[in-house]
Amino acid sequence: MLPMQKKHAADPGDGKAMVRARRAFLSAGHYAPLMATLAVLCAALPHDHIVDAGCGRGQLR
Repeated sequence: MLPMQKKHAADPGDGKAMVRARRAFLSAGHYAPLMATLAVLCAALPHDHIVDAGCGRGQLR
């Protein structure tokens, strides 16, 4: 999900089909094992807060 000015295409950005495909992939639980492992690892850390500065759809939880 690059900013429009960073893409070199006539129609930059994610189209509706790409957004639907991403949503379907994530909703299917493909990342569940990774998320479970990360949760265990993060729970063992001596910190109260963890920052996720990765990419995503930009939603607050």
